[in-house]
Amino acid sequence: EEYKDTDRPEGVYGLERIVRLVETGNKYVKPNIKRIKDYFKDIIGVTNYEDKDVEDILIRMKKHRALYLRTKPVHHSQKVVKESLEYDWFSFRLKPNPELRALILGYGKDAFVEKPASLAMEIKQILQEAAGQYG
Repeated sequence: EEYKDTDRPEGVYGLERIVRLVETGNKYVKPNIKRIKDYFKDIIGVTNYEDKDVEDILIRMKKHRALYLRTKPVHHSQKVVKESLEYDWFSFRLKPNPELRALILGYGKDAFVEKPASLAMEIKQILQEAAGQYG
């Protein structure tokens, strides 16, 4: 199926999706850097749900795992907002998306979503379903 540029929503598309190249005669249009930066500014990864709002996210992380997140920040909004002997609390201003959920899940039992409650429930449900696969 052939698409015109106006048929396709703006977004990010993987190179593996290219099935064939067709010469169109269209002139190259330089990308709008501000538009690209705006697309990525409130997300981790590439999935941007345009109809979703940015949320305040608070994650409590065990100290030994928090060190990695401190030295390798995952987003420009990331801040350490509280510390204890056992935990560090990180705040973010993001749109929850699959890449954020994967990041949180990657920390396993060492990370806990404190805010928002909706994201905490999503993570809990995913973990329960995953644990259920092991009997």
